[in-house]
Amino acid sequence: MEADLPVVGVERYATTAGPLAPEAVRTAAANSRRWGRDLAAEAADRWRTRLPLGPHEEITEALSPAE
Repeated sequence: MEADLPVVGVERYATTAGPLAPEAVRTAAANSRRWGRDLAAEAADRWRTRLPLGPHEEITEALSPAE
Protein backbone atom coordinates (compact mmCIF):
# COMPACT_ATOMS: atom_id res chain seq x y z
CA MET A 1 0.00 0.00 0.00
CA GLU A 2 2.78 2.46 0.86
CA ALA A 3 3.99 2.29 -2.75
CA ASP A 4 0.76 4.03 -3.81
CA LEU A 5 1.17 6.87 -1.33
CA PRO A 6 3.31 9.99 -1.65
CA VAL A 7 6.51 9.78 0.38
CA VAL A 8 5.56 12.89 2.36
CA GLY A 9 2.30 11.21 3.40
CA VAL A 10 4.06 8.05 4.58
CA GLU A 11 6.63 10.11 6.49
CA ARG A 12 3.92 12.21 8.12
CA TYR A 13 1.93 9.11 9.07
CA ALA A 14 5.03 7.65 10.74
CA THR A 15 5.15 10.64 13.10
CA THR A 16 1.69 9.71 14.44
CA ALA A 17 2.98 6.51 16.04
CA GLY A 18 5.67 5.80 18.57
CA PRO A 19 6.74 3.72 21.58
CA LEU A 20 4.49 3.41 24.61
CA ALA A 21 6.19 6.10 26.68
CA PRO A 22 4.33 9.18 27.97
CA GLU A 23 6.28 11.77 25.97
CA ALA A 24 6.27 9.67 22.79
CA VAL A 25 2.51 9.10 23.09
CA ARG A 26 1.92 12.83 23.61
CA THR A 27 4.08 13.69 20.60
CA ALA A 28 2.37 11.11 18.38
CA ALA A 29 -1.08 12.30 19.50
CA ALA A 30 -0.17 15.93 18.84
CA ASN A 31 1.18 15.06 15.38
CA SER A 32 -1.95 13.06 14.61
CA ARG A 33 -4.16 15.88 15.84
CA ARG A 34 -2.26 18.44 13.76
CA TRP A 35 -2.57 16.28 10.66
CA GLY A 36 -6.29 15.74 11.27
CA ARG A 37 -6.79 19.46 11.68
CA ASP A 38 -4.93 20.13 8.43
CA LEU A 39 -7.13 17.61 6.62
CA ALA A 40 -10.29 19.13 8.13
CA ALA A 41 -9.17 22.61 7.08
CA GLU A 42 -8.50 21.38 3.55
CA ALA A 43 -11.97 19.80 3.42
CA ALA A 44 -13.55 23.00 4.78
CA ASP A 45 -11.82 25.04 2.07
CA ARG A 46 -12.82 22.59 -0.63
CA TRP A 47 -16.49 22.51 0.38
CA ARG A 48 -16.66 26.11 1.58
CA THR A 49 -17.72 25.33 5.11
CA ARG A 50 -16.48 26.61 8.48
CA LEU A 51 -14.83 24.61 11.24
CA PRO A 52 -15.66 25.16 14.90
CA LEU A 53 -12.30 26.39 16.22
CA GLY A 54 -13.02 26.14 19.96
CA PRO A 55 -12.71 22.34 20.28
CA HIS A 56 -9.63 22.35 18.05
CA GLU A 57 -7.90 24.88 20.28
CA GLU A 58 -8.83 22.98 23.47
CA ILE A 59 -7.42 19.71 22.14
CA THR A 60 -4.26 21.38 20.85
CA GLU A 61 -3.70 23.01 24.25
CA ALA A 62 -4.31 19.71 26.07
CA LEU A 63 -1.68 17.99 23.91
CA SER A 64 0.91 20.73 24.36
CA PRO A 65 3.98 19.73 26.37
CA ALA A 66 3.70 20.43 30.09
CA GLU A 67 5.92 23.26 31.30
